[in-house]
Formats: sequence, structure tokens, C-alpha cells
Amino acid sequence: MFCRIPSLSVLHRFILRNGWVAFFFILVGGGYAQVLYHGKSQLTRLSKERELLIEERGRAFKERERLKARVHSYQDIRWQEMVLKEKLGVVSEGETKVVFEE
Repeated sequence: MFCRIPSLSVLHRFILRNGWVAFFFILVGGGYAQVLYHGKSQLTRLSKERELLIEERGRAFKERERLKARVHSYQDIRWQEMVLKEKLGVVSEGETKVVFEE
């Protein structure tokens, strides 16, 4: 009375015998997808960090040039006189210093 379908049992045996292969491919595919996702997010993060470092490098070069100019100006006699007058209150010959007290 009960009719058995032979193709179903062959398919069933095939899945039982080779199911681990399908499971393996699914597992490897999932791992690969996860690596791609994390790699892409890490690439984005590193790209942003690279841009920040490039900007910081530009600021450092500007600061370096500013400091070079400042060191060079220390050797200028006019600049030295200006600093002596402003910071130390020195007066040149022939000038009169006036101090206002409060």
C-alpha cells in the first residue's frame, strides 16, 4: 500500500553523505563575508586616520617654518633692539624713558 519514491531516498542519501561539504562551504563563505566586512570598515578607519595625519604633517611643517623664521630673526640686530626695548625697558642713546605709575 505504501509506495516509496526511490528518487527521494537517493537524494536523502546524497545529502547525508555529502552534507558536511555543503556545511563547510557555508561556514567558509560566512567567514569570508565577515573578513570582507571588517576589512572594509578597517580600511575606512585607516583612510580617515591617514587624512588626519596628513593634515597634522602640514601643520607641523608650517610650525617648523615659523620657528625657523623666528630663530633667523634672533640674529637680526633690529629685532634684538626691539626685544630689549619691549621686554627689558632699555632705551637707545638720545631717547628719554618715561614711566607712568598708577
